[in-house]
Amino acid sequence: MAAPKYPTPAALVFTFLEDVKRHKIKSISGFNPSLINVDGEPMYVFIKNLSPAQLSNDNPDVWRIQMPKREDLNVVKESDKLFVLLGYDYARKVYTSWNPYWCKQRINVAESCSMYSRLSLQKRVALSQKIEKLQLQNDGDVVCIPRLLLGPYLKNIRDYYPEESLYIPVGSSIQKRQKEERENNGCEKQKSPTHEELFEQFIACYDVDAYNKFLEDKGFGHDVISIYSGRLSSFITLKLLEKHKDLFTEFDSLADYRRAINRFCWQSDFNTFDDDWHIAAQAALKQYLLYAELHITGKITIRVRMTKEQKSLQAQTFNQEKTLFDDEVKYELDAYGKLKDLDNTIMGQTEPLVRDIDYPDWTEVIKHVKAYYPSKATEKMTPADWMKLFERVSWSQKKKRKALRITTLEGMLIERENATETFLEAIEHNYPDLIAEIPFGHKFIFTQEELAQTPNRDKMNVHLLKGGLYVNVKYSTRAKADILQRISDELDLNWTVEII
Repeated sequence: MAAPKYPTPAALVFTFLEDVKRHKIKSISGFNPSLINVDGEPMYVFIKNLSPAQLSNDNPDVWRIQMPKREDLNVVKESDKLFVLLGYDYARKVYTSWNPYWCKQRINVAESCSMYSRLSLQKRVALSQKIEKLQLQNDGDVVCIPRLLLGPYLKNIRDYYPEESLYIPVGSSIQKRQKEERENNGCEKQKSPTHEELFEQFIACYDVDAYNKFLEDKGFGHDVISIYSGRLSSFITLKLLEKHKDLFTEFDSLADYRRAINRFCWQSDFNTFDDDWHIAAQAALKQYLLYAELHITGKITIRVRMTKEQKSLQAQTFNQEKTLFDDEVKYELDAYGKLKDLDNTIMGQTEPLVRDIDYPDWTEVIKHVKAYYPSKATEKMTPADWMKLFERVSWSQKKKRKALRITTLEGMLIERENATETFLEAIEHNYPDLIAEIPFGHKFIFTQEELAQTPNRDKMNVHLLKGGLYVNVKYSTRAKADILQRISDELDLNWTVEII
């Protein structure tokens, strides 16, 4: 039998770039490995053909790629950028990927190293067109990705693997040897709580008075404290955190609970609320996470309110120290003599005053910035100039509204200026009459007769589609995404629906 023909390295790279360009992922430099830009983050990608492993056990299900020892990979290994190793099954049009931190460790350690997959997994993903992760016995985890979902996978790759610079796969010989060495040296670490125990500790330390005092000591106003405390108390009273505890118990540290909180607040239980409600709920839970870390680990430092005298003394000391280093502070002015941007140092100093706070005290932020820069850099700034400047710096990005993106089975994108426009276009051009018959738990598509029976207060949220149907758009972005995903499933459209 003739040996199968595999795509050339050039063909692999071309296929990869074609698959990710619809997701606005661009090549920066290099061939294979390639340096690419994923939502502003540079990362290295190296692609090889998947093929049968031909091991001594002659198991046809075991496939692999082999990463050779190459000098040009040393640059990848020595960089601080993420390294994504991909295998490509050209017959089934799917990719495989492994833990990027572990793969970087293995670069140029031996003449070649093998990364394993399973043919059955590749066939299954080719059929389902859904990303699937499989744990191999001694070779870590492998993720299999259909071509159409490679872009979303790269954008969310950290959700699939623990971010550890010294990642060792579970059950590997390396892990076993390290455990034996620790036991022999009598330095076995104290047993960490299980995922379930950690979640129980997270819930158990709730005390409304202590939480409110925590927020007060951090400088939050009474109105914000009332909102945050109300959101949190409702979650605790209704046991909603326990209902969705699987979102939390997949993590083994409190530091990772921020990701669980982001998912929790956009569950379908809350799809009747608007985006502002969700944002406040997220902020309340993230502050509770800091509060819980303080009670469980004692590692969080509370920023205690200072008296006016203490603030004045601090400002005087800061200004005295700053004067000595004015010449070292770099800044750039525009044509009107106004500050164009903030450098990383002052951004780091002011970030605690802005991040995760719904209504930052911009007067306090301006005071810190003025104290940092020489007066000639800020003397011409008006309040409007300050707000324009703050909108440009990175910590203001959290204010942006979420949008929707739909990728069809054919690779076409439906993505408009905001979530509502995307929502309406997807429905209008994809069998609205059939969509109207889908048994949702709530009615969101109306006929003219049904609209007449709708209360006037709700009619302002209804949009007319071509063909005479009306769509209610008063849903959060998460709820709109859930509706679109249900439409895709019911009509077998194979959409990929993303919140961006």
